[in-house]
Amino acid sequence: PMPREKKRKSPEVGYQPKKRQPKTNFQRKNTETKTSRNRILIVCEDSLSSPHYFDAMIRDYNLSGTDIRIYGEGGSAPSSVYSDAERIYREDAEKYGEDNTYDKVYCVFDKDQHADYDDTIEKCKQSTKIDAITSVPCFEVWLLFHFIDSEKPLENGETATKKLKEHIKKYDKANLINTYHDQLKNKTNTAIKNSESVMKRVTKAETDNPSSHIHILVKHLQKEAKKV
Repeated sequence: PMPREKKRKSPEVGYQPKKRQPKTNFQRKNTETKTSRNRILIVCEDSLSSPHYFDAMIRDYNLSGTDIRIYGEGGSAPSSVYSDAERIYREDAEKYGEDNTYDKVYCVFDKDQHADYDDTIEKCKQSTKIDAITSVPCFEVWLLFHFIDSEKPLENGETATKKLKEHIKKYDKANLINTYHDQLKNKTNTAIKNSESVMKRVTKAETDNPSSHIHILVKHLQKEAKKV
C-alpha cells in the first residue's frame, strides 16, 4: 500500500527548527564551515499571510531542515513584533549561548496606521542583530510586485488587497501556502526586481508608498538555499 502522506504543520504558528544541544564556543568553531547556513528568526505581525508565505518558501528552497524559525504571533503593532523578537533571541541565547543563537533576526511588519512604526524602525537600526522588514502600506504590496512595477500610491491595506485581487482572483491570507506554489513562486525574481526598482523611485520622490523591504529577506533565504 502507498505510504500515508503526513499532514503539513502550520507555521508556529509555525515552523519549528530542529532541537539542538547546547554547544560550547570551542565546539562551534570546530564544526562551523564557510558554507554553513545561518540561523534565522523571522517574527511576523500576523499569523496568516506573511508566516504562511515564508513557510512555503523555506520548504520550496529545501531549507526546512535548517534552523529557520517563523514566529507568527507577534501582534499587529510593530513594537510588539520587536519585543517578541528581542525576547525570543534572548531566551535562545540564554539556553544555547551567545555564540550559538540566531545569526540574523527579521521583524516583518506593515506601516498601516501604526503610531509606533517609526520608533520601531529606529530600534531596529540601533540593534546589531534585528532588521526591520517593512511594507507600505501592507504585506500585500510585496505580493503585488510579483505582477506589476508601479509606484502609484496605495491608500491603505484594503486598497492594496483590492488591487492584488486583480491578479489573484481568490486571494485569501489563510491560503497563501497554496497560492505561493500556484501563482507566486515562479515570479519571485520578478518581485525582487520590481520591489527594488519601485524602492529607488519612491525614495527619490521622498516617499515610501508603495514599498517593501521583503526582497531583502527573500534574497537572504535564496543565498542560504545555495549553501551546501
